[in-house]
Amino acid sequence: MHQASETGPFIIEMLQNIGIKVVLLPTYSAELSPIELQFGIPKCYISKSRQFGESLWTTILKSIASISHENVVNSYRHVLEELYRNPVAIPPFVKIIQD
Repeated sequence: MHQASETGPFIIEMLQNIGIKVVLLPTYSAELSPIELQFGIPKCYISKSRQFGESLWTTILKSIASISHENVVNSYRHVLEELYRNPVAIPPFVKIIQD
């Protein structure tokens, strides 16, 4: 579960009181996810390249086809460089709260 600031501690305590181990997920960081960078390519393509009269499905297929091997490699390179420059941004591993 994600830990909400207001309800998280209350819910965690309540679950632990009835014997449930709580597993907190790491914070999601879109800027550290290569797939998020890849999703941006079709979104940009669709917003700029959709031709009048062309079906949305055709435009979506063309947008996905516009993702190149080089785009994917650059996405991973970007994420690795970001982690190298700012190691604090590395999300924590899953944490299990013990009873």
